[in-house]
Amino acid sequence: MEKLKRCIIKDAVRVLVIIAAVIGIIWSIVGFVGILFGGAFVAAGQETIGKNITAAEATETTSVNLMLRMIGSFIAIIVGLIFGIISSSKETKRISGIILSVLLLFSGIIATICASYVAGPMYILCGIIALISNSTSKQLKNKIE
Repeated sequence: MEKLKRCIIKDAVRVLVIIAAVIGIIWSIVGFVGILFGGAFVAAGQETIGKNITAAEATETTSVNLMLRMIGSFIAIIVGLIFGIISSSKETKRISGIILSVLLLFSGIIATICASYVAGPMYILCGIIALISNSTSKQLKNKIE
């Protein structure tokens, strides 16, 4: 019975990680493209219409910083997807599952810092659930025997 509960938890983690990855990838791509075109249009308008080169350079600098955050978010989402899928597999050993769950948790924290405000907290939640599932698996098995 306990093994069945652990398998259900691992399946739930896998599904949540995939949903978070889809949301995070869409978020980072749309954000990157929006910042790219929005920043370029605003900077071009400030430079040509307003004749304000200083404001145009400030807009370009801000846009580049935001685009780099979106790239970092995309990378953290892909890495978290890999860690989440591997840590939620049924054949994962206890110590490697714990390490992968902690790495999933850290990739969620990094994704949240890099402006992925939906997928990052979902990865944090998945990392905590996977950590609990992987750390209690041997203890439950020893209690049954």
